[in-house]
Amino acid sequence: VRATSSKAAAVRATMELNATRASAHALWSTMTTQDRRLDELRAEVHRLRLHARAREHALQSALRLLEIATAEKRDLAHALKRETDGARRREATTPQREPRRRRAASLKEGCPRCRGLEREARVTGERARLSSR
Repeated sequence: VRATSSKAAAVRATMELNATRASAHALWSTMTTQDRRLDELRAEVHRLRLHARAREHALQSALRLLEIATAEKRDLAHALKRETDGARRREATTPQREPRRRRAASLKEGCPRCRGLEREARVTGERARLSSR
């Protein structure tokens, strides 16, 4: 009777050992899967960090270009203002001449022959004035 009970105990122990091995293997398999998943997640985080750095670098480059363009625009605006101020000053100091429109209007009066004679007289008068200098 003792032999059968010890044999039954051995069978039971073997079954428990097999169950424990199966359970351990299942746990090991799950752990391996989790390790693989963790490795994948680490790689994904690394890839995202690289992309973030690249985007940050591109953003910094774009900001630098924007600052340069803004400075150039500011310089051009200052140059334009200096130029227009200078032109206004020159215009203010230049003696005012009679506008050409008025002279042209005075030439239009009268007949074409008179206008031609008037023009000719003006040209010869200017020549005489220049030669007398």
